[in-house]
Amino acid sequence: MRTNSASLMGGDAISLLEKESSEDLKNARQLVEEAARLDIQAFLGSLGIKNVPSTVINSLSSAAIAGGQWGFNNLVTRMKAAQFDIQDLDQAANQLLSLISSHVTILNYARFRTGSVQSIINKIKNKSMPSADRKQVEQLLGTQITSEKSLYEWAKNVELFFEQEAASQGQVSTRSISSYSKHWNSYVSEKILPIINIKWNGKKEDTIYERTKYLIKYSSLTDGQIKKILAENNKQAKFKTKMKVSRSNLGKSKLVTSHHDLGGREMKITHNANGVDKDLIAPALNSMKGQMIMNPKQTKLSINMSSEDSTLIIELEMPKKADFDNLKVLLESLV
Repeated sequence: MRTNSASLMGGDAISLLEKESSEDLKNARQLVEEAARLDIQAFLGSLGIKNVPSTVINSLSSAAIAGGQWGFNNLVTRMKAAQFDIQDLDQAANQLLSLISSHVTILNYARFRTGSVQSIINKIKNKSMPSADRKQVEQLLGTQITSEKSLYEWAKNVELFFEQEAASQGQVSTRSISSYSKHWNSYVSEKILPIINIKWNGKKEDTIYERTKYLIKYSSLTDGQIKKILAENNKQAKFKTKMKVSRSNLGKSKLVTSHHDLGGREMKITHNANGVDKDLIAPALNSMKGQMIMNPKQTKLSINMSSEDSTLIIELEMPKKADFDNLKVLLESLV
């Protein structure tokens, strides 16, 4: 219900949504990282490993949050380097992944929700669009939002423009567009209605705040809670240390760099001479997504991933959303 007369221009709404989505993701990331650090410390403490340096805890947290085979491999490597008195490092690494999996699920939700909003905003802010599309965008930015109805109409028009642009460029699948639409409309109403003095009555469980609030002033797991979680997740698929078979010792140490011209923008991919380690591809792509969400205006994107015997470095000038799929194809072709 409206309490006082208020209005907002479409351009101001876009700026506000961009700022809020960046802050929501940043806050979610910080909360999850802190909770992961506390739980990892508690897990090590339950094994009798005390007074672990914060740098080691931070490195374990980063690997555990990354997850997957790459995260598992790095957990094993980093625990070995820390000389922990643990007989089965594979088991310990899998247990760490299980303990913080619920936190990571929350972070992944925040990434997708804010990423959906940012993807739509980036289409609106694209400066290289044709003049006809620019005119449509100017109308959207100049729209005055004064009521719940006008907000929903504006949000729908922005969404339609995004769908039209994404479909014409083949950048987003139909299934993804549907998910983007759900989060866009939910996020717009959550953030904009209170600004124009209208109470938001949406689903609280859809908000990032509601999903992360248990992490505020989070207390680390007790020994009992650790045992319960590990017992419940005992049947989950487990990762194993992979014994990599290199084609040659030279392939391990020698790095090669390929240069790619993306319409006047250069992309460099540096990797081991015997190919790109497929375990590094997903973390590299996730890093790219995160960087572009956190800083969509960056002039140069740089990703540096490494494991025990593999290196992957990606440098890209003036990154765009469309580069993600191109990079994925390139990396998979280099495995």
